[in-house]
Amino acid sequence: MPLTIPATPEALTADWLTAALRESGVLAAGSVSAVSTDRRGLVSGFYGDVARLRVEYTGDVGQLPATIIGKFPTSNAAAFEIGLQRGYFAREVAFYRELASGCGLRVPAYFGSGIDPDSGGCVLLLEDLSGLRAGTERAASHPDDVRAVLAQLAAFHGRWWGSSRLADFDWLPPTDDGAERYQRNFAAAWEVLFDRLGGELARSASEVGIAVAERVPAIKGALAQAPAVFLHADVRSENIFFDADGEVVVLDWQHCRRGRGAFDVATYLFGVARDLAVDDECALLATYHEGLGAAGVEAFTLEDCLRDYQLAMVDRFVNVGSTLATVDPDSASGQMALEYLARCSMARFVQYAKVLDSL
Repeated sequence: MPLTIPATPEALTADWLTAALRESGVLAAGSVSAVSTDRRGLVSGFYGDVARLRVEYTGDVGQLPATIIGKFPTSNAAAFEIGLQRGYFAREVAFYRELASGCGLRVPAYFGSGIDPDSGGCVLLLEDLSGLRAGTERAASHPDDVRAVLAQLAAFHGRWWGSSRLADFDWLPPTDDGAERYQRNFAAAWEVLFDRLGGELARSASEVGIAVAERVPAIKGALAQAPAVFLHADVRSENIFFDADGEVVVLDWQHCRRGRGAFDVATYLFGVARDLAVDDECALLATYHEGLGAAGVEAFTLEDCLRDYQLAMVDRFVNVGSTLATVDPDSASGQMALEYLARCSMARFVQYAKVLDSL
């Protein structure tokens, strides 16, 4: 793209937006005459900064909308370095450019993008979903929402189950990518994590975190084994919208990768795990497993699914917890990570870690 990639929503210009829309092929004639930013009602994430772009056009621009969501890397320097190191920003751009329209889940419509090869910064131009119901508008554990998400994840995973196409996307890492880095960072962050989240647990429980740190490569390796599927890898309520027909729309594809399907189930249920009885959790896993069968998946038992899920819950705690090795726990980003980990709870993490005996 000939123009400088804007680093923030406020730096985005009408000329840059015109060029981006033309490059992606959604703007054949006409142009953007003015653009302004509006952050009301939007919440930026740990690695991303979002704003609503209010766009004015001149000439015939077809069906282009008056509002577009602009997504940028986080302005937090420490979180930006983590995201850059892990390839999150370029990966999401690659997903929308190459795969989004046929991935098997509904995603926000894509209008364009740009990447700065020097800084690693990027811009994504996406559909404004404000007319749909956000996944956070009612309790994350609402039964109708949980069933809808698990059913559509099962169909999505069934479509990709063991697919040779996964090898076509060289930007899509396996779940064990960077295992040694996660191992090192989780070990460094563990004492802070236990001090902040351990609560009433006996100090001896801290040994579980040490044992997990030693097995991080084995955990991630098990979750990378065939049969692999395409994974969103961050299916949180904050990343979900529901349309009027109950179809799930999933955004934020920075973390996408390939690995065992239960990985996505874990990222979704992680946020409500501490509120689920064990029987309820098992029933939800059975629902997902039945959905895989309906999608044509064979020779994958419920016991296999449960083991993968427990490993993935441990891995989720490791992935998010490891950020505390480089992010101040008292910063806004650090507090966001701790709050998210608390949704699962340290006590549940200790229980899930018993699955290590199966490795």
